[in-house]
Amino acid sequence: MFMKNTQVKLFFQLPNPFGGCVWIVVWLLSHPIFAQNNETKVKSDGRPWNLQECIEFAQSNSIPVKQSQIQAQISENNYIQSKYGRLPSVNFNHQQNLQGGRSIDPFSNQFVNQLVNSSNTSLVASFNAFSGFQQSNTIRRNELNVEVNQLNREQQKYNVALNVALNYLQVLQNYELLDVARKQTEVTKAQLERTQKLFDAGAVAIGNLANLQAQLANDELAVIQAENNLQISKVNLMQQMNYPINEMNENFDIVKVDLGDVEVVDYPQNPAEIYAIAEMSQPNIQSADLGIRVSQYNVDIAKAGRYPTLTLTATLSSGFSSARALSQTSVALQQQVIGTVDGTGQTVSTLTPVVTRTATPYPVFRQYDDNFAQVVGFRLGIPIFNGLQVKTNIRNSMLGVENAKLTAQNNRIILRQTIEQAFVNADLAANTYKAQQKQVEGLSLAFEIAQKNFEAGAINSFDYSIAKTNLDRARANLISAKYNYLFRTEVLDFYQNLPLTIGD
Repeated sequence: MFMKNTQVKLFFQLPNPFGGCVWIVVWLLSHPIFAQNNETKVKSDGRPWNLQECIEFAQSNSIPVKQSQIQAQISENNYIQSKYGRLPSVNFNHQQNLQGGRSIDPFSNQFVNQLVNSSNTSLVASFNAFSGFQQSNTIRRNELNVEVNQLNREQQKYNVALNVALNYLQVLQNYELLDVARKQTEVTKAQLERTQKLFDAGAVAIGNLANLQAQLANDELAVIQAENNLQISKVNLMQQMNYPINEMNENFDIVKVDLGDVEVVDYPQNPAEIYAIAEMSQPNIQSADLGIRVSQYNVDIAKAGRYPTLTLTATLSSGFSSARALSQTSVALQQQVIGTVDGTGQTVSTLTPVVTRTATPYPVFRQYDDNFAQVVGFRLGIPIFNGLQVKTNIRNSMLGVENAKLTAQNNRIILRQTIEQAFVNADLAANTYKAQQKQVEGLSLAFEIAQKNFEAGAINSFDYSIAKTNLDRARANLISAKYNYLFRTEVLDFYQNLPLTIGD
């Protein structure tokens, strides 16, 4: 079913009335008053808002959109980090100690009983040479998660656009209903003025005058109710935009558009054809399919726990201790008496070496240089038994794959059912709209006849009021049916990835 003889073009997504989520984006193309505008700040010039401006403002201020944007950025950060995780890790460590009492000097390995100031400095590098392809699978999974979260972000933006579009259309509808109510009041006023003159001339009874006065009161009440409904719909729109309601924007208004009449024709595609196209283009289907691939990578990551791990390491280290000193040894020959000669009493002596040890402070940088050590090695880990942790992780991740497949299947079921329901709703809305058009045509003719008869005195004001009330009610119902038809038919275009146009 197509709409003709209108100017506004929209591009949005409708919700699933049965709990599913259908993607919606609002886009205006052709109408000059809907010119594209990047302005999203609060307006202060008093100009009315067009639909695109309302949507942009709402998306810029929506908490769910901002949260989904943060989540998308988190997934992007995780993806980048996982790629850099392939590089070796290098860490610098420094430890400073101050220890008193009896202790072992770590560098001289001797007991000391003094206040010792020591430090240990190291530079450690490690490289994951093999971990069962866990790193490569993690990178691929995180890359898919980026796409998933980007789709989720777009979904939030589309949901915001949908709510804004619906409320925007509601404001347009209430403007049209208010215009009809005011015109109806003007008709009653004109008839009342004519009847008042006839009554003053004694040509009609007071009952006719009283009935028209009551009719005017009802019409004026209808105007007030229409004004209230319009104001409420504006408030609803502002709240959907997260636009604060205060004295600064109390004159908030939208660009008013006359949608004109709508021509109804049969829709060219059936639900099966629409679904075949929608299945290939709907983001929620794409997101669910990506979810299956993500869960499959989770299985591969879990299986990596079965494989040995090999890590290469290299360490440079050194340190110093205040308890350590430089020891210097000197040897001197000293004459020592070892005896006497019998009979003469002459002494006998010999040269004996005397060893002298002295300690001097050990400079810090010299200690660092002397204690400098280099270590290169590898660490091999072979899983043997870990409390069934690896096996449990594999089983759970495989269940995650099955759950992701069910999610994708359920999304397709929801999409198919939503399209089927949307097709039925569009058909019912078209029938209702055509029936309302015929009813208005018939009641308009009946009212014209009643008005002529009333002016000719053939019927009283009570019969005239009934004819007018029936026509007024039918016109209001026609407006509601028209907007419902516009809303219902656009979703069918959306499912086919076509620009959704109200009229063309």
